[in-house]
Amino acid sequence: MSVQSYGSDLTVSRSYSTRDYTRGDASGMFGPGWTSSVGVEDAGVDYTGLTVAGSLVQLGLPEGNSIGFTVKTTTGTGKTLTPEVGVDDLTLTYTVAGDSYTLADLDGTVVTFTKPSGSALYKPTAVTTPGSGQTTTTSWETATVAGAPVTRPTRILAPVPAGVTCGAGTAGLLRGCRALAFTYATGTTATGGAEAQWGDYTGRVGKSP
Repeated sequence: MSVQSYGSDLTVSRSYSTRDYTRGDASGMFGPGWTSSVGVEDAGVDYTGLTVAGSLVQLGLPEGNSIGFTVKTTTGTGKTLTPEVGVDDLTLTYTVAGDSYTLADLDGTVVTFTKPSGSALYKPTAVTTPGSGQTTTTSWETATVAGAPVTRPTRILAPVPAGVTCGAGTAGLLRGCRALAFTYATGTTATGGAEAQWGDYTGRVGKSP
């Protein structure tokens, strides 16, 4: 799915694992076997999040692998981290104020990671594309699905023209605001595989009305 906007286009794609149908991403937004990719088309950014364990930080990729960073220097205001061998084009810094990580590449793309309420992971919440200074933001929520906490995207907001302020949710999408919004089913209505039996599954993206 792609939405054109004033700035960078918004994209959401998914892929299915035929070898392991139980495999899927942590959000579970499309169900077992499906891996979602929430990114910014012009920037080619679709990182899944950051996992922090002591001085080691892992940058998650859609395929399930990751890129490792280790703390290089620490100050009262933050940290600088060094990437693993072979990915020297990436720099990662941590800022105490705001509890956020900032990832930058040689092209000038900057991704900000913050920790949504209730989440153990840092998720990508802002992407600024090189040259334009335009920023795409992603909102997240943590919900309980099948007794387990799940952090999932709720809205991707495209860059807006100067002078335009977009509020929260879909109600805040004024003229000049473009976004992809996700709503999740609170109950299961699907009863089978035939078209007449299609419906929603609890915790997954709800079907369009």
